[in-house]
Amino acid sequence: MCTTRVSRACRCVVAAMLLAAAASTEAAGEPRELPGGRVGATFSLVMPAKGGVPPYAWKVTTGQVPPGLVLKTDGLLEGRFQTAGTYTFTVEAVDSRRNTAQGEVRMRVEPAPAAVRPLEILTESLPPAVVGMPYELRLAVEGGVPPYRWSAGDGVPAGLALDVDSGVMRGTPAEAAAGRFEIEVRDSQPAAASDARSVSLSVLPGGSPSTVDWVEATPIWLKIISSLLMLWLVRKAWQSFVGGRLYWRWAAAGQKPVMKLMADGGWGVVDWEAMSDEEQRNYRSPAYLLRAMVLPLAGMAVCVGVMSFWAYTTWRAL
Repeated sequence: MCTTRVSRACRCVVAAMLLAAAASTEAAGEPRELPGGRVGATFSLVMPAKGGVPPYAWKVTTGQVPPGLVLKTDGLLEGRFQTAGTYTFTVEAVDSRRNTAQGEVRMRVEPAPAAVRPLEILTESLPPAVVGMPYELRLAVEGGVPPYRWSAGDGVPAGLALDVDSGVMRGTPAEAAAGRFEIEVRDSQPAAASDARSVSLSVLPGGSPSTVDWVEATPIWLKIISSLLMLWLVRKAWQSFVGGRLYWRWAAAGQKPVMKLMADGGWGVVDWEAMSDEEQRNYRSPAYLLRAMVLPLAGMAVCVGVMSFWAYTTWRAL
């Protein structure tokens, strides 16, 4: 039996029996790790011990407990963490027979979490949609703790829906309408914060796509092929215009020989005197002037205009 003045062996037995003394961890050279916390959090722990003769009296012999905590004589360590850091200190337990044991312990205090800004929906209005046209809009939100959960009240136009995870309003409106409905978002905090906002959305009547929209949707390879074809037509029209003008002028003057653009695209010489009166009247007629000069010139203008328009719409789509 251990007396008040115990032997060294008896102290070792008591130290081994006092969990707070943690003789095994001292032998390993490492302090005993106690639960920690974050700045601002409350803390309460009864220092664990067994063996010896209760009750035990506790105190800190070296080091410092985390600021804000107090170790009471009955072994209750409590308070509110005030400063982040790692704190190592030595506690001593004395039983009713004045047997003592000591143990080094360590506590880690983490910084307080960053302040969470209030949750707020930033989207104040929704741009109008058009019947039959795809619609997609992401609602904006700030603050709170992601991820968010979205919901929409009654009044969302037919064909549109709000995605609960991404907050994207998407779909294809089925009919023209105008209405107001409420959107709500919640964050992921344990006590979830929420914000709601009433918004309006108009769905305009649909219409046929414009010419620019149609041309922009044309594949680029089709534009290139058709542009090459129109360049060839412009070349032929120019040849016809130049040759027809010369031939009409010379024919009107009754000159000979007369240069004429042949069907194969080359230039030929026609003997004016070898022509009949009807052929001569034909080449002098306004109809020939229209066919040989006016129509090729108009064709060139159309081809150049179309190619310019296609180049513009292709540039705008880039």
